[in-house]
Amino acid sequence: MIGKVGAKAKCGKNRSAAERALGRAQGATQRSQARAGKAATTGLALLLATLAAGAGVLFWLARPDADRRTEASRPVADSPAPGRTDEADLRPGGEARRSARGADRRARDAAASARDDTIERPFRAAGSPAEASAGEAARFDGRGALRGSVFVTDGSALPPVVELGLIPSRTLSGSAYAEARSATIEVGPDGSGSFLIEDLGLGAYDVRASAPGYNSAAFPIVLERGNARPFVNLPLSPAGWLAGTLTNALGHPLPDVPLALERQPESETRTTRTDAGGGFHFDAVLDGPYRLCVGSADRPWIEPKELTFRAPSMTLPPLEVSGLATVTFQVVDQNGEPVYGVLVEGEGDRGGQITGRTDPLGSLTLENLPPGRYMVTAERPNTKEGRGRSTFELERAWHSEVQIVLP
Repeated sequence: MIGKVGAKAKCGKNRSAAERALGRAQGATQRSQARAGKAATTGLALLLATLAAGAGVLFWLARPDADRRTEASRPVADSPAPGRTDEADLRPGGEARRSARGADRRARDAAASARDDTIERPFRAAGSPAEASAGEAARFDGRGALRGSVFVTDGSALPPVVELGLIPSRTLSGSAYAEARSATIEVGPDGSGSFLIEDLGLGAYDVRASAPGYNSAAFPIVLERGNARPFVNLPLSPAGWLAGTLTNALGHPLPDVPLALERQPESETRTTRTDAGGGFHFDAVLDGPYRLCVGSADRPWIEPKELTFRAPSMTLPPLEVSGLATVTFQVVDQNGEPVYGVLVEGEGDRGGQITGRTDPLGSLTLENLPPGRYMVTAERPNTKEGRGRSTFELERAWHSEVQIVLP
């Protein structure tokens, strides 16, 4: 019995020791967790303080120079040192005195900032205009030469004479130092188009070779110190041809109708007439914008056609001209007898041209005329005497008959 009691007491002591050990372990764990939490809290606080200090520095640096100078120059005596309080502020009315001093300090800061804003400071760019102008003048100081060669793009022979023109460049820097110059290149028996222009002022140029019947383009070139004798190849490309047909509303060809091709914007005009099949053809057409007129350029019969030509060729779709009229003239003498070989000439107010001679029956028929008012004269052959006149209206798409009596 006594042995059992002693055994129970021994077991109780062992459980108490185990419980105390477990309690100490749990306490150690809790203390470690507390220290870890405190360390984490301290680290987070340090991180936030560092970020706040960095933001304050950036804010201070971002402020205008005048504000930073004003803050740096404030008297330290205006505010108590950290950790202490002015005795005057502890007495009754101290708060009012602190407010008054703050107002005075703000007024002084505003005055200092206003003075700084009124001070004019010189602006310094990377390079002043005077320095840039001096550098450009040195770059184009001197004389040089332009060497080159002219050639035809399709490999054909050069024309016997080629004109060369140089003008100040419209696009390159240095054009103010360039000088206009022209020269004539006479192609020799060897067919060479080489040229040399001496004593040319340094500068930026547009150079062009030109010849009748050839397209050309301006070529920009710079003569400068270190490159005072550049070489350039100037191409000439042959002009092309423009063709088309005129038809009436039924699709029938319109023969012997005048046309005018007007180059824009120079208004250089070339004329032709349709053939028996209503076709027309313009040779040696240079590249560029044009206006094609049926009739004459100043009095077209229909709305002119705007086009842009590019060599070597362009064939237009059929152009329809509707509403044209026909007229038949009958020329007689005072006795009513027909007169042969009479020259009938005149024109209409819309550009129609009348010209022709009467047949043995004294008749002349002209087709494809624009409607309008016409004035014509009839004159005997080989004489200025006996001239007849007539004024008449041609209706749209109508065949009119006109009699002219010679005196």
